Order: sequence, then structure tokens, then C-alpha cells
Amino acid sequence: MLRRVLVQRPLLRAPCARAFASSPHKKPEIMRDIHFERDPSDDVERPFAIVGVRDVEVLDWEYPARVESENKRNRTLRNRFGHPNFISLWVDKLAAVEPFLQAGNVPYSSEGVVRGPEGHDVLVIEPSEGGVEFFNLCDNPTLVELVQAPPEVIEDYLDGQVRVIEEATVIEETPDKA
Repeated sequence: MLRRVLVQRPLLRAPCARAFASSPHKKPEIMRDIHFERDPSDDVERPFAIVGVRDVEVLDWEYPARVESENKRNRTLRNRFGHPNFISLWVDKLAAVEPFLQAGNVPYSSEGVVRGPEGHDVLVIEPSEGGVEFFNLCDNPTLVELVQAPPEVIEDYLDGQVRVIEEATVIEETPDKA
């Protein structure tokens, strides 16, 4: 019996790593810009645009491969609201968001647009029974913070839009090789 256990599970196993599984030079983590582009099939006219993602925090027990997987249950939340599912979005015209949400019967905080601790105007959409259909991350209710974007974020967003249009124009103008 003891012999069978030792054969199946050796006490000391030599450390092994596959060449494709380990990288000798670890690449630095680079935060990629996330911008939203207008979908041509979306026919809803909005008086504002979401110009970027400021911060995202998701409580997701299904995927333990995240960086803080060891401390996932004990980690401290970065957002000031203490909510496990949180997303903060940059908006170009925050003053136009509140009437748009009212017209669509989307529940949001009773204070409306207020000045946040970092000096930006903020509109908070708290998770509620009525808001589950609108805001869901990993199948959980999500607290959404809409923040007035500073001019440099809006300029970056507009530059990205123009760059895409210019690249498409260049592609269309290339002569066909016959």
C-alpha cells in the first residue's frame, strides 16, 4: 500500500517549467486607453458622449486569475463608495446627462450632479432594483459614477475619432494596382 502511494505521488518533484509557459523577461503592465466609438446601428440620439473609462472595479469570484487573487476576499476597495462592483466613466457634457436619465426613467442618486472630492462634477447611479437592467457587471448590480471629463480627455477622445476617419480616408484613396 505504501509503495503504491509513493509511486503515484513522489515526495520530491523536480521543479519544471515549460518554455512557453514562463517568460524570461517580464513585460511591464501597460494601461491601454479605452475609448468609445459611436455605433452606426445605434439610432438613439444622446446629448452627451462617454469619452473614456476612469476606473473599474469588479467583484468576480468566478475568475481567480486576477492579480489580487490571493487576497480577493480581504482586499480593500479602491472606490470611495465601498461598493464591490464599480465603474467610473468620463462624460463630455455631464449637465446633459441628468435630463436624459430622467427622460429614460433611469434611477440615479437624489443629489444629482455634485462636486466630487477630487474637484470634478459627478453624477452617481446607485445600484437598485430598477437599475439592474441598465447597469450590470459580472451579473451583479453596479454602482456607476459619471464624471465630467477634463478638456484634455475630451481632446484625446476627439483626436482619436479624427484619426480613425483620416486613416479610413487614406485607405479609400489608395489607387488599385492592376
